Amino acid sequence: MPDTNWIISKTEHTMRHTKPTLNYFFYVLLAIALTLNACQPKTPQAPEPSPESIPQKPGLNVQEWKDNKYAMFIHFGVYSSLGGVWNEEPIKKGYSEQIRSHAGIFSDEYEKVARDFRPYAWNPDTITTLARDAGMRSIIVTAKHHDGFCLFQTATTSFNIVDFTPYKKDIISGLAESCRKKGLNFGVYFSVIDWHLPEAQPISSHNADLIPAAHHQINLTQVRELMTNYGPISEIWFDMGANTPQQSKELKELVHRLQPQCMVSGRIGNDLGDFNVMGDNNYPNFLMEVPWQTPASMFDETWGYRSWQERGSALEKAKQKLRSFINVIAHGGNYLLNIGPEGDGSLVDFESEVLRYIGRWIKVNKEAVYGSFPNPFHSKLSFGQATQKDNHLYLFIDSIPPSARLILPGLRTEILSARFMGSGIPLEVDQLSKPNEIIWTAPAMADPMEMPVIEVTLEAPPVVRDETIIEATEEGLSLTPHNAQLLRSFTGADYYTLIPSTTGMIWQFNSPYPLAEAEIHFTDYEKGRQIEITSGSKTQIVSLEGKALKLVRNIEDSLKVAPSFRSEEFIGGLSDIHVNITGTYRRAISTGDWMRPDETNAQGSHPLPRSAHYYFIEVTSENAQQHCFTITGNDGLQVWVNREEKLLDRNQNPGTPMKRTLVVSLTEGTNQLLIKNYNRHGSPDHFALEKEPAARWYTMKVPILVSGESSDLTLRGVNPPTLHTPVDLPNLWIKIIPSEGDPKK
Repeated sequence: MPDTNWIISKTEHTMRHTKPTLNYFFYVLLAIALTLNACQPKTPQAPEPSPESIPQKPGLNVQEWKDNKYAMFIHFGVYSSLGGVWNEEPIKKGYSEQIRSHAGIFSDEYEKVARDFRPYAWNPDTITTLARDAGMRSIIVTAKHHDGFCLFQTATTSFNIVDFTPYKKDIISGLAESCRKKGLNFGVYFSVIDWHLPEAQPISSHNADLIPAAHHQINLTQVRELMTNYGPISEIWFDMGANTPQQSKELKELVHRLQPQCMVSGRIGNDLGDFNVMGDNNYPNFLMEVPWQTPASMFDETWGYRSWQERGSALEKAKQKLRSFINVIAHGGNYLLNIGPEGDGSLVDFESEVLRYIGRWIKVNKEAVYGSFPNPFHSKLSFGQATQKDNHLYLFIDSIPPSARLILPGLRTEILSARFMGSGIPLEVDQLSKPNEIIWTAPAMADPMEMPVIEVTLEAPPVVRDETIIEATEEGLSLTPHNAQLLRSFTGADYYTLIPSTTGMIWQFNSPYPLAEAEIHFTDYEKGRQIEITSGSKTQIVSLEGKALKLVRNIEDSLKVAPSFRSEEFIGGLSDIHVNITGTYRRAISTGDWMRPDETNAQGSHPLPRSAHYYFIEVTSENAQQHCFTITGNDGLQVWVNREEKLLDRNQNPGTPMKRTLVVSLTEGTNQLLIKNYNRHGSPDHFALEKEPAARWYTMKVPILVSGESSDLTLRGVNPPTLHTPVDLPNLWIKIIPSEGDPKK
């Protein structure tokens, strides 16, 4: 039995000297959990079955996963029987599936709820039929959520639906079998944290704790059971926790060894997922080359069943979710829409009705959905969104432009015809004056979802040229990160460090020269890196080793960096912004406390986990010029110069200080630097801002292929550790110059 005296002592002290608080409930819950669970007999771990015993596919089929587009998420467990209510009071804080934490429910009380968990209305065939009718291709169910209760029988703990409840049935087994019968893919959600296991202690309220070694071994065993006892698994949806890189690697390798076709979610951490997972109900507004998914709940407030939830109109909710779905697939992602059955296992009528509305719409417009590719247009469409497939475009009409013309900006491929899907009624195409415009006419079919789809048939697969092609100016033709089309992904060690990342850059430009070279400019920060440059059909690996040029700064101009001010401490994730970045002076940025960094207090001396401090620094420059600064931080840095974001990056080597060197363009007079230093685990504050007066530009020339008015140049990193790793070239820029030689040689 583990030593729980320190917890009990802490609890008794809290009871005597304070009013009951969340911390008080935490310590009591923890003490009882450790004591009761330590007394439970442990079943020996099951041996690992042979991979040959599981029906195998040859390996990951990423395109097949991406083509599915739409899946059902199911949050179901002991928490469902509470319906968001504890002691006859609605628990309005947090998600209802996390009610044990938010209501401060003691371990023994929660076990009593679990002992009476009787989901006799649970019917796998009803669920799979609903998913199929809704147009979904997969189902992912919460095999184990944070409360540690397993919907499958496991050798690691008796706290599971077979051994702990009167229901005595393995829910995962029944649902997996029903999915196979209905032709649906089947996946499982698995919480990396566990509020019930003694080996998982200590726990905190933010759900992203480090995983103790003993707990990690139990996670491996439970994942092994899920991967071997339930037939083919299409994806495993890891969630929360803060795995070390080695722990993430071991989990992923175990999954792929036992189920080579199983896609691993990005919340496994450390950029090791087979697909990115956005934040809850988060919808990025840019394309990603990597597979990705948005998890969406019916209501932002909860995923698990909430009896007192105000639901409103099912049709209006269906319209809202349909638009979110289209937004996701138009940006190249998959949509995972959640339902939360009631505690007895029955489906919520409102949620079923929402899914059926969407399903009827998909049945009419399925060609625009399944197997489609993202919106090919670089400019925002005035009427809604688009997808593409072969020589077809599919236009999702959410609003009618005042001109009653549907403009397809930059389309270079001839339009052969356009028609409404469903009715097949044709639309007129302006073939003479505006060959990329379709003349709108109202559809004859009534659509309760108010989202008609137009199928546009082209003579060939669509070719779209960016209407903002870079042109040469009097200063020449320069390619920078600011005029590039960015190749994007997301990077993160865990949920709280997840941020967008730039994995490469593409430029489209009109070359004024028939033969050209790329003159690459970079600093010491980029020096020695390798990059991949593609122009036309030519790809080359380039080592950034050039000759030194002039200093970055103007020697004759004076520069004064004022002492910095540090903000109060804010709690959250790296992507969270806690202050007004548009403010023009310190008080306008944050109304909270500011202090000099050398002023000591308990807050500054002992940073909390998931904390951020903002640093306000004024830089006075005699003239407009550039200057180089090195910024040191903890686990993430975000930099704004004169209210414009210049850097957002995370520490790729947690446990060591991160350094980024940035060339900053300063205006004449006073300039404002605002820097956020993010501290994931509460380590000592490493913030520093250093001038680099000796920083120089380096340059080298690389021959490229150009084709006059429509040249392309793509830059990527060479052999990045993962698909999500940032290219991290903040100061690199390229000038297109004439070449005396032939780049084809």
